[in-house]
Amino acid sequence: MGKNGPFGERSGGPVGSPVEGNTTRDELFRALAHARRRRVLAYLRSEGRAVPVEHVATYVATTETAGDDDAAYTEVETSLYHVHLPKLIDVGLVRWADPDHRDAVRLTTLGAELPTTLGWVPTDLTSGE
Repeated sequence: MGKNGPFGERSGGPVGSPVEGNTTRDELFRALAHARRRRVLAYLRSEGRAVPVEHVATYVATTETAGDDDAAYTEVETSLYHVHLPKLIDVGLVRWADPDHRDAVRLTTLGAELPTTLGWVPTDLTSGE
């Protein structure tokens, strides 16, 4: 498929639509490298709507810890606000439901259409793209 195919170096996304900021395949892989961010995407997909960050934090903390741990919840919520959600937003997978009130997030079209299995094999073996 070359550079302009699905998830090519400057891919337009899984169906060729423009991606905010011309997200590259490498940027997508970096964003998906952390399990916490993948959990966020999975939860948002299952909900299919805008979700309060506190609900996302509860889901992630529950999947990562055993039982009801307030300290784990606080750590997860803090990391979502300061690390993981900004990373997902920067690559165009997630957006704030209301940018003026950053208390809920939703998938973008790219985030909703992102395949659960991504091809990583370069199409051009000489350049790695």
